[in-house]
Amino acid sequence: MVPTSDDAAFTSALNGAGDAYLGSVAEHVAQRATYAGAQGLSAISYVVRELLSSVNLSSIV
Repeated sequence: MVPTSDDAAFTSALNGAGDAYLGSVAEHVAQRATYAGAQGLSAISYVVRELLSSVNLSSIV
C-alpha cells in the first residue's frame, strides 16, 4: 500500500497528539514528585517536632 497525503496528515496529527500527551504526563509526574517530596518533608518535621516535645516533657518531670 502506497502512503497518501491523507496518511501523512493523519500520522502528523497522531504524532502531535502523542507529543501533547507525553508532555502532560511529564508535567503530572513532576508535580506528583514535588508533592510527594513536600509530604516527606512534612512527615519528617512532624516526627522531629514530636521527638523534641517528648524530650522537653521528659526533662521537666
